[in-house]
Amino acid sequence: MPTEKYIKYNGTYTVVLSCNPDKHGKAILNENVSEIADEAFIDCKHITEIEFSKDLTYIGESAFKDCSGLTSITLPIGLLSMKESAFAYCYNLKSISFNGPLNDIPDYCFAGCMSLSDFSFPKGVRSIGKQAFYNCQSLRTIIVPEGIVCINENTFGNCKNFRELCLPKSLKYIQNLAFYGCSSLETICIPENVKCIGKGIFENMHSLKNIVCHATVPPEVKDKIRVYPQSMLDLGITPITDGVTLIVPIESLDAYRTHDYWGKFKIEEFYDDLTE
Repeated sequence: MPTEKYIKYNGTYTVVLSCNPDKHGKAILNENVSEIADEAFIDCKHITEIEFSKDLTYIGESAFKDCSGLTSITLPIGLLSMKESAFAYCYNLKSISFNGPLNDIPDYCFAGCMSLSDFSFPKGVRSIGKQAFYNCQSLRTIIVPEGIVCINENTFGNCKNFRELCLPKSLKYIQNLAFYGCSSLETICIPENVKCIGKGIFENMHSLKNIVCHATVPPEVKDKIRVYPQSMLDLGITPITDGVTLIVPIESLDAYRTHDYWGKFKIEEFYDDLTE
């Protein structure tokens, strides 16, 4: 059965085991491939395009990590599972297309993909792993789909060019540092069913002006507002509450004002156009 000299398969040509880093240009996988092994294409910096087989169901851990020559990826309709760091640190990867549903975006999946600017979640996603989009500095808009219950630790950390972040009503938990360093985001809307928020999620969000919290019961926050000495204030280091307005349901004003964490913000009730 024919195969490229740079790509190594198992005996039945159903699993890609490895690829020689000297491979240049387009890599065409054998039509029978259903799995790509862990680290199979790791550090193959000269591959510019991957043609997947239609029967592909599984992409292993770090399978395409550091493939900095890739600029776009189209995943086949039959893909069922990807493991952590599958496309991490593909610095020049600009777009990912999913032709079918997928349950999970694993930990570190697209971490360090600094050129990724076009991303839409596949249908059926129910979990997004920690640091899945960490340091994706070209992303400007993310719409997290309904069904997601938890935003994991540092999932969108250091996405410096976020202008719009839409979170689903199904969301209940936001873990530590989930939005740390999203320094261009001016408004963040916390959905009505969120019950618990981790540490540092508003840290280094230098453009943040409004936190719109739809929860009638103030979410638990596993953090404290830092109090800085005058010497740090003189250097321009200010608390996260500085210049930020918390906007909450009018019936919950008192509950937020007396809350140990939320009460430190300037608080206003919903405007009419923020109640939907």
